Amino acid sequence: MPKFFTPRFLEQEDIEAMNEREMPFPYSDKWLVYDGIRQQYIPTRELVIENGINIKKFGITPTDINNKLREVSDILYAFFLKANGSNGQVIKYIVAKSWRVGIPPYRVRKLMEKIFVDQCRYFALNGNLEMYNGVDITNGQIISRTQLRKEDREVFNKLIYELDNLGLYYKGAYEREHFGFNNIYNDPSW
Repeated sequence: MPKFFTPRFLEQEDIEAMNEREMPFPYSDKWLVYDGIRQQYIPTRELVIENGINIKKFGITPTDINNKLREVSDILYAFFLKANGSNGQVIKYIVAKSWRVGIPPYRVRKLMEKIFVDQCRYFALNGNLEMYNGVDITNGQIISRTQLRKEDREVFNKLIYELDNLGLYYKGAYEREHFGFNNIYNDPSW
């Protein structure tokens, strides 16, 4: 049976006491939990509640809420992968390791928290737009689910600039450019 990476859970005091070079990326905390099987971060109930988002929009039971938060994570990661020309593993590695040239890793992690907050707020207001057809009010015509996906409506539109800043809306392919992500499979935390 294959073994999956289990990240360290860090308390806020641990994070504040650590030098950024000592921080084990990816890690879980009370805001984002890293799922080693999916290789992606998932927002927590605490993140939603702390930022004033109505938790009841995500369900009543803890299981319902966790499933909806996974859905938010899946929507964001699907968007990263769809928007980018790179291999999905490379994009997931960039997010997990909080890697971005010119931006310290801890700051990238905090920006990802903000992106998850904004996407959770958008999801609470609109639901999962991947599940619906839409209506163009101006023309009075139905918009198909496929068209909605092409227009990236499942992700809060103001996030696109932030995602682009982090290299997650890059239209090229990292492994074909100068970054050289050839050794991600040699990383023991991956």
